Amino acid sequence: MKRRILCMLLCAAMTFGSAGAAAPVRADELIEEESTEADISAAKMSGEEGSKEAVSGSEESASGSEEVVSGLEESASVSEEAVSVSEESASGSEESASGSKEAVPSSEVSELGELKDGLPEAENSEIIAPETEISETEIPETDISETDIPEAQTNAEQAPASETDDLIEETEAGTAGLLEEPADGMDQVWAEEDTGSLEDASIVTLNAEEAPAFALFSRSMASYDGSYGNQLDSYALELYQTRVNYYAVQKNTGIMALTYNRNSSPILFDAEVSYNETIQKNELNTKTEEVTDARLQVVFAMQSSLDAFVYDHPEIFWLRGGTYAIGYSAYKNSDDQWKGYVSKIIYTPGSAFDGAEALAGAYTAALDAVAASIRQSADYDGDGAVNELELAQAIHDYLCERFYYDNQGLNSYMQTGDYRIFCSAGAFLDSVGAGVVCEGYAKSYKVLCDKLGLPCVCIGGKVNSSGEGHMWNGVFIDGKWYLTDVTWDDSSSGISYKYFLSGDLPANRTGSGNFSGADAGLTTVFVYPALNNSNYIFRVVSETASTCTEDGSVIYTRCYSDKSGTTEKIPALGHGYENGQCIRCGASDSSQNIQNPETGDATETTGEAATPESHNYEKIVTPPTCMEAGYTSYSCNHCGDSYRDDPVNALGHSYEKTVTAPTCTEAGYTTYTCSRCSDSYRGDSTNALGHNYENGQCSRCGTYDSFRNASIASVGKQTYTGKPLTPAITVKFGTKTLVKGSDYKVEYQKNTNTGTASAVISGMGNYSGTRSLTFKITAKTVSGLKFGSISSKTYTGKNLSPGLVVKNGSITLKKGRDYTLTYSKNKNIGTAVVVVKGIGNYTGSKKVYFKIVPKKTSVKSAVSLKKKQITVTWKKISGVTGYQIQYSASSKFSNAKIKSASSKMLQRTLSGLNSKKNYYIRIRTYKKVAGKNYYSGWSSGVKIKVK
Repeated sequence: MKRRILCMLLCAAMTFGSAGAAAPVRADELIEEESTEADISAAKMSGEEGSKEAVSGSEESASGSEEVVSGLEESASVSEEAVSVSEESASGSEESASGSKEAVPSSEVSELGELKDGLPEAENSEIIAPETEISETEIPETDISETDIPEAQTNAEQAPASETDDLIEETEAGTAGLLEEPADGMDQVWAEEDTGSLEDASIVTLNAEEAPAFALFSRSMASYDGSYGNQLDSYALELYQTRVNYYAVQKNTGIMALTYNRNSSPILFDAEVSYNETIQKNELNTKTEEVTDARLQVVFAMQSSLDAFVYDHPEIFWLRGGTYAIGYSAYKNSDDQWKGYVSKIIYTPGSAFDGAEALAGAYTAALDAVAASIRQSADYDGDGAVNELELAQAIHDYLCERFYYDNQGLNSYMQTGDYRIFCSAGAFLDSVGAGVVCEGYAKSYKVLCDKLGLPCVCIGGKVNSSGEGHMWNGVFIDGKWYLTDVTWDDSSSGISYKYFLSGDLPANRTGSGNFSGADAGLTTVFVYPALNNSNYIFRVVSETASTCTEDGSVIYTRCYSDKSGTTEKIPALGHGYENGQCIRCGASDSSQNIQNPETGDATETTGEAATPESHNYEKIVTPPTCMEAGYTSYSCNHCGDSYRDDPVNALGHSYEKTVTAPTCTEAGYTTYTCSRCSDSYRGDSTNALGHNYENGQCSRCGTYDSFRNASIASVGKQTYTGKPLTPAITVKFGTKTLVKGSDYKVEYQKNTNTGTASAVISGMGNYSGTRSLTFKITAKTVSGLKFGSISSKTYTGKNLSPGLVVKNGSITLKKGRDYTLTYSKNKNIGTAVVVVKGIGNYTGSKKVYFKIVPKKTSVKSAVSLKKKQITVTWKKISGVTGYQIQYSASSKFSNAKIKSASSKMLQRTLSGLNSKKNYYIRIRTYKKVAGKNYYSGWSSGVKIKVK
């Protein structure tokens, strides 16, 4: 038997446009210095911001509230071997984009290249580099101990929502790709590309208990309802309906591309975007949990919708597996936060065998002709009308006559990968061949049933006795589902009907609801219709009555051509003796003795003739039972002779029905109990109802829902504080919000440092189960820290690197672990810059300033040679602009006056002083740099009395 199908190789490519894309503005981050001094504030008021160190580029951005960037798609291949697309494969497709859709302009697309190993490099797309100008901030004259670097100031443009509907298009195979040319004014988000594959929906060999019992995004289905697609939920159902419309209704055979804008996208997430200097692009971080969750949702929807589609529509014979590509976009909202969304999904179908797609038109025409021929020949009883049974049998007979089980083809498939023996094409196209395996039988049976209006499903699973994969059908006749296995009825000796409309015996085979055998959580686990457990009975062919000594029988058939039928045994009746002779068959009782005719007593024989005595029989009546005939036993008191007579037919069972209604977890059924013999059996089974949860509690049985089905709100990003973070967790069932401490408890893990923290939520009280939730702890920005002041430093001719105290609240940070210091302009007289850059749990940077001042001088002499005058001389200091002499009658230099002297002067006379008064004198140097004076410290004061 055929085992689980592996992923096939696929050559394909796609072309798509940028419908729905918004025109974004630049995303450059601005760093701007801000002084705390009053004169800087005044400068702001007078419009002198242009002198600050800021990123230029606001002229390029339009006004608005949101900043949008286009995304980069991730592509996934269907097999481990990527195959590039040739021009011949594009021209060979009957369903090319030129035949059905408007081609996307070449200016709006870029190359895809090979789907896996040959992914295009980043330079294949247009790169928009940020344009920045940085000017030096003017430093105030007063001492600067701490200066904040202001937040980025960006005039963001709000991108208008696209008025274009989501695009689904069939694209021409070629070198089209996922790197979309950005629209005017749009910065492109760059991301590493991923590869993956869609599993082929085929027969599987899982045991029932091995099949995934719970999928991440699937809903629990109680029963089959018309199609497997109806069991899908949310986005998987939307994709399934799109597949049906695109491939089954419109008859396309090419790539299916869907594009979304951020208002119509099915999946949204928080995004992390940063500017990558190496490639000069905005880079989307694809390693985040948010992107991983988005990818899993898309893969789940793609796999589930493909699984249901392949089982529901085997007439799309040429399609097998396929590749997918996922596109992401991101934009900045009005709160200056990056938001991501799935903006494009590309599905490229795989091919069952070379040239299969080109046969789609011929297949449709041949199917119509075969279906018409079957309907015409299905009137087995010649009444001029065709009923359900006749159609079911005619399809069964056609396939048994048409097909043969192709063991050689199966062996060849292992080397060639040619999938034709597993699909329905051979049922209608001679060029494909009539050799198939079980999937070919089952899929063809469903295709013809669908065409002729007979409800039918494909069921995949395994044969219990051998463990091999197998596929068969369920068909709906006279209000019930019956098992039909055309493969096992196509025998070398002719058509058999043993497995046509037969009872489903679970011991023989096991169906698996995981169609593709995908990993648990990556596809929906589907539910099959409940098949009847007894054979379909069409009519009684013959009946042979039982005799006294021979069993009788009844032969039933299940269809018009079932010659052997099903035989049911009727037990023999046994003799009914009266006066030594059977009243039914006339046979004599061989055990009868001579009797005394008067008394019925047996007489002993002697040498003389004796008068025979008559038998004296006693009657014992054995009443009939449900299954055994009744009779009367006659036993002679004289001689012991006995016989049976007076037969009464078996009564047959008289069943009374007791209906056991289905519950949420148990199937319902009807118990048939005989009122005479208590024989019983179960029938008329109905599926379990399943829980009907409302706000976390079943409205039928009161059972509380598991936490795995609760709605747990995501936790936003938390900022590092140095302490364990315990954000509030909101748990809901519908509109009911659960209470922490009574309904659930939360344990946090890895919740102090930056990175991914987790919260384990466990049910309490009425609730059980455990859920986990992760949240991000982001680094604290340096601008939110406290910085100590740096005193002015004296020029030494060498680079000066003073230390700096940095605190997070009351916690003193450690250099090299929490931050680094980088110095500039720290050698010559002027204002030096210290850049504090966060590392570890801290991020961002901030500039702190300190002054480098000229060397101090000293007073060499101060003498009063004349009345009201003092002559001051001082030590020469090289490289200064000049000197300042300060004098005051107060030793604290209150109300002091200052006289300046040029760098060439080493003496200055102070006049206009008060005679006979003591004066205090000190001196300092200064140097003018960029229009600003930098002063040394004051020399020691000198006291002198004026003449």
